[in-house]
Amino acid sequence: MPFKNKGQKKEYLKIYYSIPENKEHKKQKDKEYYQKHKKERREYSQKYRENHKEEKKEKDRQYYLLHKEEHNKKAKEWRLKNKEKKKKDDKEYRENHKEESKIYQKEYRKEHKKENQEYHKKYGPIYRKNHKDKINEHTNFRRRSLELIDHIVKKDLLEMFDYICPYCNEELKNDKTTHIDHILPVNRYKAIGKKCPHGYNNCAPAHASCNHKKHDKTPLEYFWSMK
Repeated sequence: MPFKNKGQKKEYLKIYYSIPENKEHKKQKDKEYYQKHKKERREYSQKYRENHKEEKKEKDRQYYLLHKEEHNKKAKEWRLKNKEKKKKDDKEYRENHKEESKIYQKEYRKEHKKENQEYHKKYGPIYRKNHKDKINEHTNFRRRSLELIDHIVKKDLLEMFDYICPYCNEELKNDKTTHIDHILPVNRYKAIGKKCPHGYNNCAPAHASCNHKKHDKTPLEYFWSMK
C-alpha cells in the first residue's frame, strides 16, 4: 500500500497494531528479532546511554514524575517480596560506597532541612504513639546512663581539657552549651552486651552541637566523617 508521507504510514501502523491479533504478531516478531541481534542491540543501547547521559537522565526524571505513584507502588511491592535481598544489596552498597554515601547524606540533609523538620513534626507524634515500648526502653536506658554520669563534675572535666572542645578545638563554657560526651559510645557497649564505663576515663566535655554530630561514633570515625 503506497503512502504519501511518513505521517500517513505512522497513522496506518498505529491503527493496524491496535488490533489485538496484529499486536501479538508484532510482539512475537520483535522478540525474535531481539533474540537474533541481542549482542548488537545491547552494544547500541550502551553506546547511546553513554553519549546521551544528560538527555537520558532528564527523560527518566520526567517519566518518574509522570508515573510517581505507580513507580512507588511497584517499588514497595518489590521490597516487601524481596526483603532479605534488599537488605543484603543495601549493606553491600553502603560498604562499597562509604564516602559517597556520607557526602550524599550530608548534602541531602542541607538541601531538605525544612522538609525534614516538617516531616518530623507531622510524623514524630504518630511514631511515638505507635512505638511507646521502644521509646520507653531507650529513654530508661539513657536515664540510667545519666544517673551513672552524675558523679562526674563538669567543671573538673573542663579543667582536665583546659576548657577546649576535643572535637572542634573551640573554647567551652561551664553552662548548658557544654555536654558530657562518652568517648567510646554507650550504644557500642550495649551492642556487645557490656556495661559502658561512665568515669573520667571515658568522658569528655564537648559542645552540644559536636556531641550531636558525633552521635554514636568513636572519635576516629567522627574525624573521618568530617573530612
